[in-house]
Amino acid sequence: MLTAKMTSRIKLPDLNLSAELKTIAQKIVIPDIYKGIIAQKAIDGSKLKDNKPKTKARKRGGISKSLIDTRTLIKSFVYKSAGKNKVIVYIKKIRSEIGGYLMDKGYLFWGVSKDASKKAISYMEKQIQRKIDAAAR
Repeated sequence: MLTAKMTSRIKLPDLNLSAELKTIAQKIVIPDIYKGIIAQKAIDGSKLKDNKPKTKARKRGGISKSLIDTRTLIKSFVYKSAGKNKVIVYIKKIRSEIGGYLMDKGYLFWGVSKDASKKAISYMEKQIQRKIDAAAR
């Protein structure tokens, strides 16, 4: 019987990608969410439905303008660092006015498009390669 043992002398750098993840959140993910909201498209690409009169009356003391029209929804998305290699995109406290109770039940209204996802992955691949190349020098 032949037994082979392979060893590797490749030393991979300990990468801190927090800055790159913040860039993705700020310049790719959140703008893509805005784009979907402004186009009034749900995460599945379907058109968002107008609020029913009952919903309009319940929201903000009966203001008839939607959270899209008032730009409240668009201004509510933010991001924060959640560790060395983790950034979270979330909705500010105003979430309860933005159908949080429906999202908690599994309804999905907005999200990141496939195009933005591809851009984020491509950006990160380039950044990781750049850091690996710099560490190899």
